[in-house]
Amino acid sequence: MRKDDGFSLTELIVSLTLLGFVLALGYSISQVVSIGQRNADRESRLSREITYPLTRISEILIQNSRIEASPAPTGMVLSVRTDQDLDNVQEQHNFQLVTEGGDTYIEQRVFLLNTSGVRVLPARFVARWGTRVTNVDAGVPLFRYFDASGALITDMSKVPNTARSVEITIRSTVDGRIVQDSVRAAFRNRDS
Repeated sequence: MRKDDGFSLTELIVSLTLLGFVLALGYSISQVVSIGQRNADRESRLSREITYPLTRISEILIQNSRIEASPAPTGMVLSVRTDQDLDNVQEQHNFQLVTEGGDTYIEQRVFLLNTSGVRVLPARFVARWGTRVTNVDAGVPLFRYFDASGALITDMSKVPNTARSVEITIRSTVDGRIVQDSVRAAFRNRDS
């Protein structure tokens, strides 16, 4: 019969080596999870600052029936008329860059219009996207307008009647880096 005096030196070394492998594997897995979480957080901030606003604005602009002359369209302001929810009530969507308290963001206001096309105040909905939009600082227009032939419209007074598409560009700071993306929306409810 064998007497149990504890582990032999070989058994102790093998046990510690196996424990080291388990701890190293656990540490490696935690590092992979940490890197994945940082990347997911970065993508979330990128989506909040750029991707979602681009998608949302382009969805509305694609279905606009006209660009409003007031407020006058500029590189940083655009107002369009549409019936977004198909309830036979026209809405006026105003988009503009706003700086407030050190943050610059894109603001959307939606006004219901009566049958005469006059705003029913106050604004029904206000959305704010991004907090680190740098278009103004960099001199990059939020909106660039194009006619039916695809030529850039530089005379803003011609935009309401001749624009058939708009390029939306959002430039923002995400994790200390400047990130910029654009999308071009063609107006499907307007004649060529």
